[in-house]
Amino acid sequence: MLRVAFSIRPLYFRGGNPANGKTSGPSQFAENTNMHQVLDVVSHRHPELLWHAADRFDRRPESVAQKDMVFEDKAEDMQLFLKHKADPIQARTPEGEPLLSWAIRNQHPILFNLLLGHFKNEPRKLKELVNQVDTEGHSALHWGADIGDVQIVQTLLNAGADPDLANDLEERPLHFATSDSEQDKHEVVGSFIHSKAKLAAQASDLQTPLHRSAMYGLIKSAKALIDALMPHPELLDLPDEFSKTPKQYAEEAGHWEIANYFPPLKPPAYEANAESSQAMQTSPSL
Repeated sequence: MLRVAFSIRPLYFRGGNPANGKTSGPSQFAENTNMHQVLDVVSHRHPELLWHAADRFDRRPESVAQKDMVFEDKAEDMQLFLKHKADPIQARTPEGEPLLSWAIRNQHPILFNLLLGHFKNEPRKLKELVNQVDTEGHSALHWGADIGDVQIVQTLLNAGADPDLANDLEERPLHFATSDSEQDKHEVVGSFIHSKAKLAAQASDLQTPLHRSAMYGLIKSAKALIDALMPHPELLDLPDEFSKTPKQYAEEAGHWEIANYFPPLKPPAYEANAESSQAMQTSPSL
């Protein structure tokens, strides 16, 4: 997990920081002795304030490092709201996205760690937090797999995230990890394999993660999935809605290293029986 380091500073609302000579109006609210009583009520009744606090951070910094710096400057806002009973499970963006998913998609590791750390001693709530879904059924694990961050994926799995939680298109997080033609997220795929996820789960188009890996030429991911599914060879040749198997997609796309890695197909049972019957008829009688 990424290290989180907070520097605690006074909280100033809108009016700025007196140390910088900017002390207009509402900044004095931070010194109000009733501030904590007010936040106890407001944060509890309006969890969306957590989103508004997060939304104040710079959305387009030049680098993740700069984003961390911006976030760290405002981290005490989130700490204060969380301290005063604001529930991160109830906090969502205006589009209905859980705050944890928003933090992952926007690559805010400090917010990610802050939200998980809030329930570090409450495993049931932690599990509820990491399994929240947005309006299209995407979980935090879907987005962790999508960006290919193995640390995020493993942290979510360790926190109780369900690797088989499907979105509205029946896509599991593993589908997201294998749907990028530009990046082979084999380490993420490995995490799902070790988590005992359903590796041959089919989406609404009947494609498995192996279909996606073969289609996009993700050599390491495809080989890892083939190896993991080898004890159940029938799962290697599941057809999708176009009646195509993963191997066929690999062959059509010219991904021969993947196509040739599939084990040879066994002859259908009726062919094997026919050959056996013919052999018995032509063999000399005893």
